[in-house]
Amino acid sequence: MSHHGSSLSSSTQNAPEQIEPRRLELTLNPENGSLLTAPLTQVLLATTDSLYQDLYNMAHGELDVSTVAQTDADATQEEETAPMQQTRRERMSNLSFAQRRHELAWRLAQHGRALQHVAGLTAADSSSDFARQVQISSTALQHARTAWVQADEAQDAMYFFHAQLFPARAAPHDIYGSCDVHLTGKWYDLPSDLRLASSRYETARESEYSRGEVNERWQMAVRDKLLSGEVAWMKKRGIQRMFDLSLKGGVLKLTHGSHRRIGTNSEASYPIQALLTIVSSAEVNEWTLLSLDVRVQAKTGEFNHQLETSNRQRFDLHRLAALAMSREEARVRKLNQENELEKDESDESEEDEVSHPLNALFQLAHTFSLSWQLELLSAQAQALRRGAWSAGEGNQINVTPVRFLDDNNSNLLGAVSISFWKVDDSYGPPSMGDLLTDDRPRHMATGSPNLRNFIDSTNQLVLSIRAEKTVGIKVALSGGTTIQSDTDAAPHIKEIVQKLLGASSDPFALSASDALLAATQLCAERKCEASVRALQPTSGDRILPEWISLSSERGNISVAARLSYHGVPDSSANGAMTVLFRLACDARTGSFAPTFPRTMKLLRYLACNDIQSSESVALRIANAPSNRRRAAANRSTGRLVKEAFDGLVRSMNVLGQRVGVGRSWDDKDEQSASIRDRSIGLACRDVSVSISKCCGFAGLFGIGPAAFAALGINAVPDMAGETIDSMPGFSFFPTPPLSIVVDQQLIETSRTSSDGVSIKKSYLQQKLMGITFATSDQQLTLYPLDITVTIDNPSSVPERKSCAVKLFGVAATAGEDRTEGSEPPQKKIKTDANGGCHELNSLNTKQNLMDLVSRFSSILNSTVVNSS
Repeated sequence: MSHHGSSLSSSTQNAPEQIEPRRLELTLNPENGSLLTAPLTQVLLATTDSLYQDLYNMAHGELDVSTVAQTDADATQEEETAPMQQTRRERMSNLSFAQRRHELAWRLAQHGRALQHVAGLTAADSSSDFARQVQISSTALQHARTAWVQADEAQDAMYFFHAQLFPARAAPHDIYGSCDVHLTGKWYDLPSDLRLASSRYETARESEYSRGEVNERWQMAVRDKLLSGEVAWMKKRGIQRMFDLSLKGGVLKLTHGSHRRIGTNSEASYPIQALLTIVSSAEVNEWTLLSLDVRVQAKTGEFNHQLETSNRQRFDLHRLAALAMSREEARVRKLNQENELEKDESDESEEDEVSHPLNALFQLAHTFSLSWQLELLSAQAQALRRGAWSAGEGNQINVTPVRFLDDNNSNLLGAVSISFWKVDDSYGPPSMGDLLTDDRPRHMATGSPNLRNFIDSTNQLVLSIRAEKTVGIKVALSGGTTIQSDTDAAPHIKEIVQKLLGASSDPFALSASDALLAATQLCAERKCEASVRALQPTSGDRILPEWISLSSERGNISVAARLSYHGVPDSSANGAMTVLFRLACDARTGSFAPTFPRTMKLLRYLACNDIQSSESVALRIANAPSNRRRAAANRSTGRLVKEAFDGLVRSMNVLGQRVGVGRSWDDKDEQSASIRDRSIGLACRDVSVSISKCCGFAGLFGIGPAAFAALGINAVPDMAGETIDSMPGFSFFPTPPLSIVVDQQLIETSRTSSDGVSIKKSYLQQKLMGITFATSDQQLTLYPLDITVTIDNPSSVPERKSCAVKLFGVAATAGEDRTEGSEPPQKKIKTDANGGCHELNSLNTKQNLMDLVSRFSSILNSTVVNSS
């Protein structure tokens, strides 16, 4: 600072320079009224960085120069428009003298004020306890703002209350008194109440009570109201209350729901909380409502869509609740008076009717809370439709916004519905049923609630959230009847149901996204189970081949198969099956997607038709012209495998839409069930053809490469030429075989042309061991092949010269004796217990994936050794 001071003024070079405190201008936070503060180092760095940046831009860079835009010459003089400023970037050297002087002057003035502010902060911090003073001032300002806001809210409440009282005023109709006032200017017969000559409390008996006696009588009046009112009446008849009561002194606290701490509040908050008391010790005493608080909010991290109550709404709710209690008291009082007159005439003793003002208060607050929850869930669901769940055409969710039912005879208040996933409801939609937790009796669930008036879309599964006046939030789901009827449901199913109900009915954690995700998980479970039941019926003809077994596992379908090997006797006699791949149900669209174990890396590439699956195909595509690259890979292995699994996904999606989520349907007529079963049977036959093909590809390109890798050999597709579909005596599935190189040599040939020129040609001849497969109703068989191919160049298609079927070698068992000089047993591959897949094994699977790979690798080893 001293250096800058000496450069600015030569008259103060010898004077000691010292920073003096000065008046500071601080800025308030518009939200809470506190001071906007920042560390002194940050303020200093920001000020100096801005100064240095402007100096650099003036010397070397470009500046942001503001100019006034030219107005239109054709504009009339009457039109007064504000001047528009335009900002452009210019170098300092390109500006005129006046512009440079202007830019330099206002920038120096701006940075000068900033440096003076920093200097004042530094001086104040060094000469006084500035940080503590700022903190005290900020706290005081924040307290003043809070007090001002509270006073404003109280003023608004008093204004609303006065606005209700002012129209209800009534002038005294005193004809004689008005004549006296007009004629003599005096009111001789002025009522004593208007004179306020005496205080009622001073002449009342209560004025003689001490403070302790007043509190005691107050508490006794409240207790007497509880014991002689509806609380004792409900207790005597064993009626369970939907609200809890607690008494502290003379104040009764009514709560509903589980408490939770919200924000920085030290006290726990309830979804519904009311404070009541008794202010009169007369014979006819009524409850006085002190406060009523209803809270509803979205789950932490989700938007509440500005659905918050205003001060006027809270005031109106308080007034309506007090009016409902007063009307209940007046209704029962009038009824008891009429009964008293009837008793005097008939001399019959009947018990007086008991009023239920607390229940009236709760029902009003509970209805308000339920409608608020439905509004919030509806807003969240509509935001999901525009955001994360907005899939492509035909797969998006449809939301029926909340609709309220104005019918006093119905217990239904309103409902909001979310439709997701396609389903074939040509013969009737899936039945809807309520979901209940274990702590609620199952007889409370309704089989098929009539909610069709609250659902706009068709051909989709439905999640319906409705509110009932005396019950609360209830959730109905397509297939909910079968979920509730399953008494032996798995623990994770109960957890998902609990999550769905919590996201829909917890007033402090409402989340339409969590509810929809839990609903899709439940429907995925039922959809997979229904698909497996349709493909593997317990009675009737078998649909799938006997070497394929399916099972449902937490929203997935595990596909297990039994492999046999050509030339190995009794290779499939033990009946053990291994999971080759799984079909996972997508939560957003409801479509199936194949998933593979980690060890089947080549199969994953082929299922995606990835170029990494085959180097020969990659070279072929790279050397082809740009307009022929698509045709170069038409007959590749990746194309065949991808089409096979895509066909399986399409057929499984059709089957999934036809089976729905279970066996419970709302049939349109008597023929609907039989027609639906027939359509499901047709879809199952298409799935049987596709799944057999995919199991063959999984065994060939999934188990085969893993078994070769155990021997240290890399198996590659598309090395043995194009597809092989048949040979003498054998019929294979048309696919290029998986092969390894056994031997290769470079062959050169020469010939003389007609011109006498010697032409030499070289090509690569390879001897390969290939594997292909064939399927039937009884087994899936892998066949070894001896193949000879020639390759002209790396990017050409191999030309197959010969192909012969051979036999697999019989692998030596672990207990077989080995003679001296024999090769040591192959080391078993170290893998995880699940065969590279972190999922539960199927119940029908008895053989681990890596055990199958280990056995096949032993068979391949024996085959290679025997052939060599």
